[in-house]
Amino acid sequence: MANETLNVDHQLGARRTSYRATADSRASEQDNSFAVPSRCDGSRFAPRESADHHASPTMALPAEIGCLQQRSHDLCDRTEQERQERLSLEAWVQRHLFRSDSRSEFALSQLEKERGRQAIREEVAKVRRHMATL
Repeated sequence: MANETLNVDHQLGARRTSYRATADSRASEQDNSFAVPSRCDGSRFAPRESADHHASPTMALPAEIGCLQQRSHDLCDRTEQERQERLSLEAWVQRHLFRSDSRSEFALSQLEKERGRQAIREEVAKVRRHMATL
């Protein structure tokens, strides 16, 4: 019986170390994971920060500052691009409004000319009738 107990304890101990080794290898795989977005640019190809990185804040600070400066620069660029797009769209709208106004004015002038021609035709017809009666 004592021999069986030692054998079972030995087998359980072997399994525990096996599980522990598997868990340790999984943990180390997670620490080196490339699937976690980096803090700077959101890329999924930067390794996760190690414990040493957190232990030395003086080394992390310049990297963090550089990252924030880059992000700030990118935001300024994006803001300028959006401003240029907005100005371009405003100019486009103004051109089309001007064309629309021009078209409206043109149509109105054409209508006035047609009314004038119609009035002249009616007057010519009236004069012809008057001359025919004479």
